[in-house]
Amino acid sequence: MTTTPQLEIKVIYSASKRRRRGRWTPRSSASMRSSRLVLLGLLNLIAAGAVYYGAWWRVDKDYLYLKLIMTTPLVGVDANTSTSFLVPKRQDADQPQPPPVRQQTETQEPRFHGVTAQTLIPVTAYSWLALATIASCALASAAGAALGSALGSSGRLIALVLALAALAGLGWVGFGVWTEYGMTFPPNHFRAGMGGVILFFVLLGMATARGARGWTRFAAVALILSALGSVAGLYLGTLCGAIKTTEFIVPFLPFLAIVFVIHSLWGWILLPMASRIRH
Repeated sequence: MTTTPQLEIKVIYSASKRRRRGRWTPRSSASMRSSRLVLLGLLNLIAAGAVYYGAWWRVDKDYLYLKLIMTTPLVGVDANTSTSFLVPKRQDADQPQPPPVRQQTETQEPRFHGVTAQTLIPVTAYSWLALATIASCALASAAGAALGSALGSSGRLIALVLALAALAGLGWVGFGVWTEYGMTFPPNHFRAGMGGVILFFVLLGMATARGARGWTRFAAVALILSALGSVAGLYLGTLCGAIKTTEFIVPFLPFLAIVFVIHSLWGWILLPMASRIRH
């Protein structure tokens, strides 16, 4: 009696593909998360630079001082007489006079005048400037924290050294300017120094590389509050007579809405993005 040998089938699985796949998936997700953080950091860096430039080199230079501070009413002094030296001597005799309705609107009595307007205008102007500066610094810190997540320990150490160097440079230059000019220092020196402060916060965020979610959320809230400050500043400027509503191309209330939307748009975008940040 012959016995038929049984056929035994063995299935051999290759572990190389499984190991390769197991390595690739976490690495790719971490790489994608890091690249998104870097992109967010670059966008926040651009936003911080835009807010800084708009606040200090456009609004503060061309609007807060020339438009608001110089039109602040002085108690006991006629505004037209006190600012007449700023107006050229030639009068528009050959030019047609504005319509009566427009002339009546421009010369309308402001709601706040005297000491109240003299106090309210500069406080409102520089409170808004402080809010814009805080928002810019918060955006810079959020940008630095996001960018620092892609750096190694050596890169963060270099960022820390540069941050300390920037802080020391700001102190040295500030001391030199104060020694030379005192309280009469040129305004552009102070504006340039604020740019150095923004750079310091970027480098400090890169050195720590922590708190990207918290800094991003704080930057979003600060930017929205800064936009509210813009609206409040413009509105209070009209109540004090420093701003004429007839100067705007569009009606004043829609103009305030446009200012708020443009100023706060990136903040509303950052709010939902901050909750998705993972380290």
